Amino acid sequence: MIEKNPENIERHGGNPDRACPYCNAPSQQVGLNCTVCNKTISSVLPSYAEKAHIVNILSRKWLYQMTPVRWILFTFLLLMAATYVWQSQIIPNPVILIANHPTTELSSASKAGEWRMSSSNMQRTRNVTEFNLQPSGKLLWSTDEELLSGISLPSIVDNTVFVGSNFKFFAINANTGKVEWVRDMPGHINSSPAISNDIVYFGSTDNHVYAIDRFTGETHWKYQTSSLTSGAPLVSNGFLFIGSGDEHMYALDAATGKLLWKYFTGMHISSAPSLQDGILYFTTPNALFSVNYRTGQGRMHFRTYNIDNYEPPVLANGIVYMDKSGTLQASKSGLREWPGRHRFETIWRILWVHRWSLPKPPAQSGTLWRFYPDNKKAWISSVPAVTESGFYVGDSDGKFYARHPTDTSEIWTFQAKGEIRSSPIIVGNIVYFGTTDGNVYALDTRTGERLWDLNLGSPISLAPSFAEDKLFFRTNDGRLHAIH
Repeated sequence: MIEKNPENIERHGGNPDRACPYCNAPSQQVGLNCTVCNKTISSVLPSYAEKAHIVNILSRKWLYQMTPVRWILFTFLLLMAATYVWQSQIIPNPVILIANHPTTELSSASKAGEWRMSSSNMQRTRNVTEFNLQPSGKLLWSTDEELLSGISLPSIVDNTVFVGSNFKFFAINANTGKVEWVRDMPGHINSSPAISNDIVYFGSTDNHVYAIDRFTGETHWKYQTSSLTSGAPLVSNGFLFIGSGDEHMYALDAATGKLLWKYFTGMHISSAPSLQDGILYFTTPNALFSVNYRTGQGRMHFRTYNIDNYEPPVLANGIVYMDKSGTLQASKSGLREWPGRHRFETIWRILWVHRWSLPKPPAQSGTLWRFYPDNKKAWISSVPAVTESGFYVGDSDGKFYARHPTDTSEIWTFQAKGEIRSSPIIVGNIVYFGTTDGNVYALDTRTGERLWDLNLGSPISLAPSFAEDKLFFRTNDGRLHAIH
């Protein structure tokens, strides 16, 4: 073995970074023989000679000679890289994906003749394409006054209407309006129920999520959160998703009630979530969130303040529709940001506001348009019903709009007599909505022509449901009405 000493280094050019391309001996000089392997070091080095320093770094010899400080630095960087991958969408979280998975494939998606969940489908479009008959505008039955209270919307399956109220949950015959059974509850039920197989799911102001038998009302399971749950649940592939006032979105096993994951938002969640292409969307009063529905890993934190937190985001045409500050806002769906971007931009914005000599942070991407009522003093207090050809929504001035989804250009406009506070629904080529003067309107989606109207005698503030070829409206006097 040739001893490597300062004299050797000096004799061969004094460059400790010049290594022999054949044996990696340090401090060699081009044109001379290597002091270790005695091979001539050519002026034209092999391709791998340019990477000799990388080979040295990755060699076992380098690892064996690392100092404790280098080991600490190497370990820290490795842990940082692992954490980034773990928390991001680069790969799914293996612990949640493998260990915490649902035991069934339950779903609350509606079939023909049913309305198993609020808005009928998981995209919340309120668009029914499979049906037998359209309602003709005749009142079939109405329940007694003050039977119902709160804002729970009815869900219907097998000729039974399920709806919540203050301290009660009802099952009502869809053909006659008679109460089949009623269950006393410890809290207010503002949550609109979701139904899958023979189980009815809803949240309560007593901080619990309930799963009850749809024939008897008996409890299958219940799960306690840290605050009230007033938003409508969604069931898909065995997952039950529901938001809570404790600032978390929960994913539970729909069959057992076991917690699979939860996502922290920093603000209370009162709206229902929506689901499309494996991405769960939900809102708080100041933001739109999207997460991986299987793992709860965040994809996007979209800032948009003053959202109506009781209305769910609507997903259609590559757009997320939201009710924002009395207007309708459209943002791109499927967006994704690099992990930690929102927090980074938040700190950047704070420093910029406090004049830390930083450039203005870039504008948030993703907003497509905002739709304003014709009357500047009017406002929109609902989300639209959406088809491929247009979206349909009303305002406080009584105007009902049909507009193109991409550029909000006019298709037609209809003037109603009362304020429109509820979201409409579409059945085939007819759109239905209610007004604060108690009228129900049926309009042709293609022309805006009024087909019929019916007065229910009390203001309508909640969206209707459709099942069994009947419309179901709740009025502010506590009644539920069936129209056929």
